Amino acid sequence: MEETIQSMELAQNYKTVKENVTKACEQAGAVLIAVHARTREQMYTPGIDPSIIAAVKDAVHVPVLGNGDIRTAEDAVRMVEETGCDGVMIARAALGDPWLFERVNAALEGLPAPKEPNLQARMNALRRQVEEMVEQKGEFVAMPQARAQTMHYMKGLKGAASLRRYCCELSRLSDLDTLIDAVFEQQRRAAQDPDDTREVPFP
Repeated sequence: MEETIQSMELAQNYKTVKENVTKACEQAGAVLIAVHARTREQMYTPGIDPSIIAAVKDAVHVPVLGNGDIRTAEDAVRMVEETGCDGVMIARAALGDPWLFERVNAALEGLPAPKEPNLQARMNALRRQVEEMVEQKGEFVAMPQARAQTMHYMKGLKGAASLRRYCCELSRLSDLDTLIDAVFEQQRRAAQDPDDTREVPFP
């Protein structure tokens, strides 16, 4: 029989996560504990309190994952160094940037940073994500949800404001072609502008 892996994510709610809570989770059979170290009232300001993750790590023997405020590979390394946690969980920062996981893995393992994806790779990932959403949920449900997801892929592109308007118009999977064509056209125009010094990633 395959071992059932139980895990529990503890969101620090109104009070500091107590050591006895995490110990109770471990005693109940949890083999992994993830800690998001800030209160509900805080929302996203200020940042997390790393000492909470460190306290949980000291209290239990199972692996502990730190979560919150990880936007870069450097953030992940800093969390591991400050808290002693065994790994990290990433949420919002990976929206539109699935390559963040690769950069974090390389940083934690002491490897060189991987090459940044070019524009074609970014659009391939966008298309694959939306296509999978349609396969799982159907076009009627998936495409309105895809509007928000595709906006994240516009981050850092020239003409991002106008491109986000294309995102808002997604109704059918075929509309994705119009969006991607607009992305490439905007970046081509940017590359031809002599006053534009920004390096445009392009295949």
